[in-house]
Amino acid sequence: MLANSQIEPRAVGLYWDRDGDIWQREEVGWRLILQNGVSVDPVSLWDWEDGCVRDYAPFTPVSSFAAADG
Repeated sequence: MLANSQIEPRAVGLYWDRDGDIWQREEVGWRLILQNGVSVDPVSLWDWEDGCVRDYAPFTPVSSFAAADG
């Protein structure tokens, strides 16, 4: 059984990973948008397991941070 931190988020949207990088969750996979504040390859699509996205879990929705600042 996977730990809670390794459960793939299902909602489409932007997420922070444990390192503070930003990923975009789409229905067909994940895209790495910002790494260390620098725009990276937003074209490549990663898979949760085969693409090792889960290694960067836990993921927190970016909207959670925006709501906390409001």
